[in-house]
Amino acid sequence: LVPNLVRVNEAGARVKKATIALEDADKTFERVKRRYEASIKGGNLLTQKKSPNLIKLHLAEKDLNQAKLSLQDAQNTYDRDKELIAKKIIPESSFQNTILLLSIAREEYDKTETYYQMVRAETVDETEEEYQKAEIEHKQALEELAAAQNNLQLIQEGITPGTRDKSNTLIRATIDGSVLEVPVKEGSLVVETSTQSSGTTIAVVADMTDMIFEGNVDETEVGKLHRDMPLILTIGAIENRSFEARIEHIAPKGKQISGTIQFGLRAKVALEANSFIRSGYSATADIVLEKRENVLAVNEGNLIFKKNAVFVEVPAGSGQFKKRKIETGLSDGIHIEVLSGLAPGEHIKVQGGGK
Repeated sequence: LVPNLVRVNEAGARVKKATIALEDADKTFERVKRRYEASIKGGNLLTQKKSPNLIKLHLAEKDLNQAKLSLQDAQNTYDRDKELIAKKIIPESSFQNTILLLSIAREEYDKTETYYQMVRAETVDETEEEYQKAEIEHKQALEELAAAQNNLQLIQEGITPGTRDKSNTLIRATIDGSVLEVPVKEGSLVVETSTQSSGTTIAVVADMTDMIFEGNVDETEVGKLHRDMPLILTIGAIENRSFEARIEHIAPKGKQISGTIQFGLRAKVALEANSFIRSGYSATADIVLEKRENVLAVNEGNLIFKKNAVFVEVPAGSGQFKKRKIETGLSDGIHIEVLSGLAPGEHIKVQGGGK
């Protein structure tokens, strides 16, 4: 099939006409945009376009500057007379007159500034309305040119850029990731998503670098947890490795599982660059409630407990030992932190192993 040359020529003429319209709209838009930006920044708008509002703004600005000078002059006079009255050089009546003149100047300045701001707001509104109108016309010119170009390409090639990108046989992934599942087979009927149907899932895609751990915690322990608490994950399929994670969500409502109430927990896994975890792996999370590093610690088996106090035996000379009270902290079940009572390098008696 050969495209109709008359239609092609007509479509080409429409493109040329739309291009010229767009160029005119571009110039108008840029001119109005400069005026609008100048009004926002408080520039001299009289050089841009003359209108009643701009003339009023110019006059109001002159009055404001004059009022500002008058206020400054009255303030200077007041400061000078204040020193003179303190030295009793001028009479009290003269200083009262100075105060009155300062008050009048300040009132005049406030009134002039209020009027200036009102006129300025009107001017900005005027330029903003013109800017918005030009912006709409510019957008319409762009759309007309795009429509004309698409029409010409449709006649020449039988396809447009929009239909090429939105082909109903081309499925695009919404994220970068790996395909986990393709639940349909070749030849299967698929339905698009609509208000009447949820559609057909043709593929499940996931970002395998952004992994989430989901688990459950018993009701007796959930009160100790909070968001951003660190976890240490152990995955059964990956030996001799552990992964760090942080709690993102704790379910507000528990569920009965195997006769106990448990709360759902979700944590974000921190993966290293060379790590790869498959979706669906089972994992166990150890929750770090407290942590100590680089502290003095002793074996719990060497402690002596007596009347709510903790002791160790330290050398007393001649092969003898004496008890010393210590204060302990965090324990991992084997070693316990020593907060006070012992210094690094001191020796203690090993209980049950002789002196």
